[in-house]
Formats: sequence, C-alpha cells, structure tokens
Amino acid sequence: MECIDIYKSIVDTVDNVKTPFDILYAVTLVNFTPNLVLSAYLGLIKLKTYNGDVNIGFLSGYMIRIMYYLQDFAILFVPAISSGLMAHQVKELLNRLQNRLLQERSEDHAATIELFISYVSARPLELTLYDVIKLDWSLPIAIFNLCVTYQIVVVQLTHMY
Repeated sequence: MECIDIYKSIVDTVDNVKTPFDILYAVTLVNFTPNLVLSAYLGLIKLKTYNGDVNIGFLSGYMIRIMYYLQDFAILFVPAISSGLMAHQVKELLNRLQNRLLQERSEDHAATIELFISYVSARPLELTLYDVIKLDWSLPIAIFNLCVTYQIVVVQLTHMY
C-alpha cells in the first residue's frame, strides 16, 4: 500500500501545479511559435542576400542564429518531452506490475498488485495543456509542422522566391 500512497502523492502534486503550468506553458507557446517563424524567415532573407563570399562574419552570424533557434526550440519543448517520458515510465511501471502479478504466488500480494494496477490505470500520469493538447513527443512535431506551413505562407506572400 505504500507504493500506492507514493504514486498518489506524485499524481496529486502534478495536479496541484497543473493550472499555473497550463497558463505559463500556453503563454510560452503563443509567444515562441511566431518567434520561430520569424527567425526562420530572417534566416531565409540573410541566405537570399548572401553573395557567395565565405567570410567569418557571415558564418558566425549564421551559426549564432541557428543556436538561438535551437535554444528557442529547447525552451519550448522540454516540458512536452519530459511529460512524454513520464507517461512512458508509467506504462513501463504497468508492464512490470503485470509481469509481477503473473509471477506472484501469494494471494495477498496479488490483490495488492491488482489494486495498484487499477489505481495507476485510473490515474495515469499524462499531462495535457488545458485538457486539449497532449504533452508528449508529438507536440514538437506539430509545432514544427505549423512553423513550416506558416513559413511557406510568408514566403509566398512576400514573393521572396
């Protein structure tokens, strides 16, 4: 029963910080996503005006821009990737509990394991943003697709190429 109490306290703690986290992460997504599109657009402008001369100024400026772009991506998606890792660990826990249940000989221990499995299944540790957007590995891909789509729209509207 101690394991159930520990898991319950972890899930309760996550539930307690969910509302402030949702607000802060939503604001971060809304602010950083257009910044990613703008950074890519400015990189395209710099690349278009590049005259072919290989100089240290151009390369260092371009590398710094790429580093800022990667930093924005990391800031934006570390919570989503961490949430995906937590959900994966809960699934691994359920698998191990199922395997342990198959090997258990004592009926008391088996009942406790079944209770723990049912509790973890009822309260999985999966985070969502406002109960709409699932925070896992698919969020960075979705935001990247959104940025690419809007980058294409911006390039077409500005007649850059």
